[in-house]
Amino acid sequence: MARSYSDALFTLALEEKKLDLIKEQLCFVDEIIKENHDFLYLMTHPKVHKDEKKQTIQAIFFGQVDRTLLNFLKLLVDKGRFYDLHEIAKQFMNQYRMINDIVVAEVRSAQPLSDEEASRIHDMLEKKLRQQVEMHVSVDRELLAGIRIKVNDLVLDYTASSKMEHLKRLAVNANSHKESECERE
Repeated sequence: MARSYSDALFTLALEEKKLDLIKEQLCFVDEIIKENHDFLYLMTHPKVHKDEKKQTIQAIFFGQVDRTLLNFLKLLVDKGRFYDLHEIAKQFMNQYRMINDIVVAEVRSAQPLSDEEASRIHDMLEKKLRQQVEMHVSVDRELLAGIRIKVNDLVLDYTASSKMEHLKRLAVNANSHKESECERE
């Protein structure tokens, strides 16, 4: 169901030549909802009348989001689909990335990356992939050291644990090779 609502909003944003604006504002609304669970609870509660919910949307978002998006949010209330907003936003972003040839790179590092390091990684990925790259950077202390980059099915693993695993496999192979040499004698 989220896909059909996302398709409708995407098509409308394209027709009105507001795709970038709607994308930015939809992400803004999605972020507000993620940060404020009480707001989502209010907007999805069955005992709160739809008119009250639409007035709340009007009061909060009027002047902050485009009329098209404001009306879309109200439509979700009318259709009882406001709880799908996060999934609709995800679908919208997927369509936006596809039409703009953008790939998502999940970058996990053992330590926080400096702005310069993140910029170098971003530039390297765009050069290698020949596409625009949207980087999502996170810290994963379990990596011990290094970084792991995932783009679609491609994984670039420059972590200490990966290198240790590789050395372990080499050692096992070397030992099994030595054992077979000894067995021959």
